[in-house]
Amino acid sequence: MVVLERFLRMGLIKFASLEVADEIKGFFAGKDCRGFDRGLGVVDDTVRGQALYRMRDEAVVRGWLGANGYL
Repeated sequence: MVVLERFLRMGLIKFASLEVADEIKGFFAGKDCRGFDRGLGVVDDTVRGQALYRMRDEAVVRGWLGANGYL
């Protein structure tokens, strides 16, 4: 199970969307996740945190990049 937990963490933490977090949670709902449930919790927290960060700061970062010639 350690390999599966590591695979899930490495493969899913790159997302930054609340919809994707809900899809991941929905996929594993009702399944026996013993052995990697902690990893799923980390993935859920990470994806949701990144989504909220993106929603909060995307306009500010884009503005800065545009003002400094990066966009």
